[in-house]
Amino acid sequence: MDLWFGDMKVFSNVGYKQVTPYIEVPAERHDFKLQNSGDTQTNALATNSEGLTAGAHYTIVAEKKNSKDQALTLDSLNDDLTLPAEGKAKIRIVNAALGLGKIDVVGPDGKIFSGVGDDTSTSYKDVSAARGTLEVRRSDKKVDVLRITNLNLQPGKIYTIFVVGGAGQPIEGVTVSDELTPSGIGG
Repeated sequence: MDLWFGDMKVFSNVGYKQVTPYIEVPAERHDFKLQNSGDTQTNALATNSEGLTAGAHYTIVAEKKNSKDQALTLDSLNDDLTLPAEGKAKIRIVNAALGLGKIDVVGPDGKIFSGVGDDTSTSYKDVSAARGTLEVRRSDKKVDVLRITNLNLQPGKIYTIFVVGGAGQPIEGVTVSDELTPSGIGG
């Protein structure tokens, strides 16, 4: 897929579960438009009008809202790149799995998030830096639907964990380190 912001193509040929680096775009209001890669038609697969704030960071998520059709939506998430408290890591969860319902997230030190709804994101939360397993459970059950093993939450780092899949596809976790990179802006 290609992602446009107004008349500017910001990303090209991005696939399912791929993550791109941060790039700078004007602090203006424009439509984000998602199109098939290389498509020159003006019919976007999904759009979302966003007014961006100078100096802020955002993640744009393309996802299906239901399994009945192929319609996609674009959601904008505000990224808080403020470092966590000393010795802590900071995480948030994005529940982008189809039909999973509300989820709870349990880490090595216990429950981190409860009742994370479909198509929603939590705020960032400081957690103990730890290595271990992160369990994702349906809120109405105690059975794991996903276990992310060997998760290494390092002190001073910020993470977004996307829960994806569903509707016949395996439930998976995609862990992203939210950070600015020295080679430019990246995430």
